[in-house]
Amino acid sequence: MQQVCSPNASIPPGESGRRLTYSNAGEDLIVATIFSLLGAKHATYLDVGARDPWSGSNTALLYSGGSRGIAVVPTPLALLWQQNRPGDSVCTLTTGWFEGLGDDRRNLGLGRWLLAIEAQADQHKLIEEINFRSDRPTAICLGQSGGFRSAASETQEALLASLGYKTVFRTAASIVAVDVSVAAALNV
Repeated sequence: MQQVCSPNASIPPGESGRRLTYSNAGEDLIVATIFSLLGAKHATYLDVGARDPWSGSNTALLYSGGSRGIAVVPTPLALLWQQNRPGDSVCTLTTGWFEGLGDDRRNLGLGRWLLAIEAQADQHKLIEEINFRSDRPTAICLGQSGGFRSAASETQEALLASLGYKTVFRTAASIVAVDVSVAAALNV
């Protein structure tokens, strides 16, 4: 069975009817492995600035495995997300977006969760809106621009380190980091 997600993207079936990976470079496999090693059957996620709900998504694999979360997307994409990932809460990307999540935001604190940010231009601004003391993600996946070892990716990695996160995986498309206590527990 082939599932069409947008006019330009489809998910070819795998052995179980799902793709092995949806993200650009396997970041979703790393994230899923991290949560599995931590014993989290279902993680929650906050996916900020994502485009297609499936193609290139760092959270689609979690969703296809039963996890649910919040997608904060540009207004023109909200309907596409609501139609294709009905189990997710969908909010539009606006100033003060994190506080505006209300009850949905509080649900993220229950268990392990992933912060995925694809909106490269506004990452620092978006991260500044999160209180990492009370709303601390287990893992962070940041989309990166400029390539594998660019000045921009070095800046992103330094920002994550200043927040108490250790980079565990890096591609030309993204950086995956985990809380330093998780890194120690996983011996990475």
